[in-house]
Amino acid sequence: IPPWLQFCCRRKCVVSAMPNTDVDRRWPVVPLTLYLRILGVLGASSLVKIHGHKLPVVALKVIVGQLSSVFWNSIPSSPSAPVLAVFRKVYDIASKLLSPHIPVALVKDMHMFVHGSSQGVIVRLYYPTEPFHALPCIMWYHGGGFTLGSIDAYDHICCQLARQTQCVVASVEYRMGPEHSFPTAHEDCYAATKWIWAQRVSLGLSPTKPFAVAGDSAGGNIAITVPLQANLEPTTCDDALRIVSVVPIYPTVSAIGLFPSKREFFNGFPLGMPAIYWFILQYCPLRWQQLDWRMALIEADRSLLKCLPRTHLIVAEEDPLRDEILMFNDLLASLEVPVNMKRFHMKHGDFGHRFGMGMPSLQWAAMKLREDLHGPAARL
Repeated sequence: IPPWLQFCCRRKCVVSAMPNTDVDRRWPVVPLTLYLRILGVLGASSLVKIHGHKLPVVALKVIVGQLSSVFWNSIPSSPSAPVLAVFRKVYDIASKLLSPHIPVALVKDMHMFVHGSSQGVIVRLYYPTEPFHALPCIMWYHGGGFTLGSIDAYDHICCQLARQTQCVVASVEYRMGPEHSFPTAHEDCYAATKWIWAQRVSLGLSPTKPFAVAGDSAGGNIAITVPLQANLEPTTCDDALRIVSVVPIYPTVSAIGLFPSKREFFNGFPLGMPAIYWFILQYCPLRWQQLDWRMALIEADRSLLKCLPRTHLIVAEEDPLRDEILMFNDLLASLEVPVNMKRFHMKHGDFGHRFGMGMPSLQWAAMKLREDLHGPAARL
């Protein structure tokens, strides 16, 4: 048994209730052999026998959640480049393995120059069918806590969306923390959206139909901010960016807010509070960044939120972010924003996966995007 695993399983791990506070929780020491027995049979059956006693699934979830929190608390707040590269590679591989793949007619990468980057930003376009002309466009912003994830990790999900909506999907490889802190990811995605809009005719997109924006988790947050940023920017031409629909999948709308679901799923897997705080410190290490309206959408100016286009929220029931998303939905409804919410019994990160409610949630999102981009709303 590796010494690092013995250390992780036997140590008393401190989990801060908020970053930079002295409030902590301590877990009891659990024998390593028990952890290994449970880990060895995860997913094998709904009930697991240990020494002749049946262990219910809920107990497995608690133990896995605790192990996940031990893992996130053992990671330094400023990880080295090799460690971060390993995390990103594992995340990308796991994301692709969990999502079913279907082919599309054409996939091509476009390189967009951005200030401060020698390599620019890649936007990957997925064309569902031939011929490639007059197709509506969906801008996709991937999740991963503004720190993990890539266009490769979400390749299968974008193919699914392109085929099911019969739209071109443009996935943005935005720069992430900790190398590029807030608001770099938001600015890259907004710039990429405007750039694709300006090039839409040469790219085979419809010159008359508006765009839709979508994303999961951190990408869901960006999807909400893009139309709001477009509304804040003064327009000096007739061909201004038009967005008809927003589909945020379990987005983060309050970086540091405390909600009951965050206590309920404090040790949640794959996302719990230790992981959330770690991601926040990678992208928003400063207090002013955490309080900016783009990271605290639930506190944004009400007159700005009223400018949101038709919004379709997807909520995961087993998610620390659940309650803040429900509150955000109620807020938009009170502001008379055309908002539609769908709750799925799944975990944070399950969207588009081949198991459970992963594919039904993707199909619901595709249905709403197809209605908005091929229906009467796109011709207004």
